[in-house]
Amino acid sequence: SRYQTEQVFVETSPGINVPVFLVHSKNAKQKGRGPLLLHTYGGFAQTLTPRYQPEFMAWLEMGGSLAIANVRGSGVYGSGWHQAAIKNNKPNAINDFLAVADWLVSNDYAEANKLVAYGTGHGGMLVTAAMLKRPSRFSVVLATAGVFDLLRYQYANANALSWQSEFGLSDNAEEFQTLRSYSPLHNVTSGTCYPATLLSTGAEDQRVAPWHSFKLAATLQRAQGCKKPILLDVDDNAGHGNKTPVWLQIERTHRQWSFAFNQLNVDWLKNSEQQ
Repeated sequence: SRYQTEQVFVETSPGINVPVFLVHSKNAKQKGRGPLLLHTYGGFAQTLTPRYQPEFMAWLEMGGSLAIANVRGSGVYGSGWHQAAIKNNKPNAINDFLAVADWLVSNDYAEANKLVAYGTGHGGMLVTAAMLKRPSRFSVVLATAGVFDLLRYQYANANALSWQSEFGLSDNAEEFQTLRSYSPLHNVTSGTCYPATLLSTGAEDQRVAPWHSFKLAATLQRAQGCKKPILLDVDDNAGHGNKTPVWLQIERTHRQWSFAFNQLNVDWLKNSEQQ
């Protein structure tokens, strides 16, 4: 009862209006003051709909607010919306996400220095690709089980090879150029100051190979041009998504949210009391 949800439509390019759900405290003084978690998936025609998720409830209880963006690549408007961000169109999803982030700051839903990007799986890839394109836009990036090496993802297993309908393949010359343009592992620039970043993965993940996170963490750590931390968080007994035991999911979320609030220098106890 202390929170409200609203839907807004953000024009990310001419004629393209991305639906975004915003969840925040009913306390008007709190709007735009606490950390804002911007979440997306943006692939495989998956739509993020309003529903109770305990990890997001915990974020709100800590004094944060939440934005969920159904960028192109999701299924929110059917097949055409999905097709608009697959293969050589995949950068559309990344650009949509950045445009939503800009809108949230411009419209006082988020402070520029308290914006957190969060995604899992395809969403982990997307938020990380957006961060690498515009490092100054986000203060913290949280990515779980992301697909980060887009030039070699298909070699992990048969399941990964089936993603070619979504990403395309580096064996195709035209698709290689697009993949190379946004693949997180291949767009890290040495000496750049990247946001505080926590990459999470499960050692037993049979869907998205954990080496995606290993490789990107090492590459970002080597390239980091400032003192903001780049950390790798590995659960030895975790799989992918619901293949991870609930207690491990809880502990991972605890580490992620704690990392974000710590890096933003926010006292979450004081923040939650103000709710």
